[in-house]
Amino acid sequence: PAPAPAPVANLVPEQLVAGAVVEAAAGVASTDEAVSHTQALLLLQAESRIRELENQLQAQVAGEIKRREAQRDADTLTFQHALSDERIKAKEHLAQEVASVRSDYERTLAAELTTIRQHYLAELQEHLQVQQKIHEKDIQERSVELTKKIKEESESELNLRVGRERAARLALYETHYQRLKGVESILASRADLEATMARNAALATAAVGLRTALDTAQPLRPQVELLLAACGASDTVVPAVLASIPSSALDNGVTPVAETITRFPEVKCAVRRLALVPDNGSLADHALAWVASSLTFQKHGLVPGDDVEAILARAEYYVNHSDIEAAARELAQLSGNAGRVAHSWVVQARTRLEAAQAVALVDAYVDLQNLSVV
Repeated sequence: PAPAPAPVANLVPEQLVAGAVVEAAAGVASTDEAVSHTQALLLLQAESRIRELENQLQAQVAGEIKRREAQRDADTLTFQHALSDERIKAKEHLAQEVASVRSDYERTLAAELTTIRQHYLAELQEHLQVQQKIHEKDIQERSVELTKKIKEESESELNLRVGRERAARLALYETHYQRLKGVESILASRADLEATMARNAALATAAVGLRTALDTAQPLRPQVELLLAACGASDTVVPAVLASIPSSALDNGVTPVAETITRFPEVKCAVRRLALVPDNGSLADHALAWVASSLTFQKHGLVPGDDVEAILARAEYYVNHSDIEAAARELAQLSGNAGRVAHSWVVQARTRLEAAQAVALVDAYVDLQNLSVV
């Protein structure tokens, strides 16, 4: 659109003069040639001045448009910053809500697992008691029947063979005595079997509790004490296996595999940065190491070599494939500042592996004990 005309108040005196000249020149008719020439010059000057004024007005309008566009861009940028801040606040609030829900769920799950474990343990003990009473009653009834049968046979034999040789009667008594010894042997073996079954059931229950404590990152000492109490003094395998569990796992539990894997990128970043810092390095050394680590290309996969980047690449490969043991072996090769930074992660991973290995051996031992009874 064409620019709006400037208000009269804003016109300079020269503009007013030019306008008056144009009006006067247009309203006066003169036949004189000199006057006509002068009027033509005045008209040309007025038209030139008018074009200059129009150009100035267009420049002012263009400047106003640019100023308003710049103001609009500034307002848009302010709105975008405000919108970004609101999004960040919403994300932080959502993360807090998720953490709270996860914490409540974990506490509820732990309580339910404890209740279920206690319930099944009580049912198992009650079932064992009932089975023991049934076996004892069955043994007693069989003993009474067998004794009665033996007595009847003895009386019949004695009535039929009265007067026979004393040697024959002694042979018959010997036969009955051997039968009674057989019954006694059966009773003793049944009692041993029941004791073994009760011990295996207690071992299995304690082993399940130990596995649950390992998976839920709980202290293992209570479950280890239950296992030691269930195995008895004659068992040397279970105490030897449980003695290999690190004391930190007994008192504080072990870190879950997922958490160990999640923490690895942080450890890797710290190792790459501090590997370039000399011992007793200054703040400037740390700053230079940080810049150098940012500019250094990282290696990936099972690359050969004993440098820090190669070791970290292999460890990262093993972590991505959930092979925590191999990753810990790789990081254990680090020395100096890098080794000190990775030490806590290596100890954490090895504690988890040693505890898991001990629990697996206990489970295998319990299975072998159950199979031996069958």
